[in-house]
Amino acid sequence: VPDMMEYLKSVLGTKPRGEAVRVVELFERQRSRRAMICLFLAILEMVKVQAVVLAQHDLFGDIVIKRHKKFEEALASDDALSAIEKDYN
Repeated sequence: VPDMMEYLKSVLGTKPRGEAVRVVELFERQRSRRAMICLFLAILEMVKVQAVVLAQHDLFGDIVIKRHKKFEEALASDDALSAIEKDYN
C-alpha cells in the first residue's frame, strides 16, 4: 500500500494543480487484482490523511481524484508513510 501511495503521489504530482485523473484509468493500468486492491487501499489512506479529494459530478458518472490543498504537507513526512506501512505489515 505505501508503494502504491508513492505511485499515486507521482501520478498526481505531474498533473497541474486542480487537474483530476479518472480513477478508472488508474485501475486499468494495474496488471493484477492484488495491485488493484492495493491501489484502492492507497486511495482510501490518501483520502484519510487529506492528501487527495475524490469527486463524482454525475450520478453513476466517473469518479475522479485530484490533489487536496494539503497534498504536499500530508505526504511530506516519512513518519506518515512508515506508520501506514507498519499497519499493513
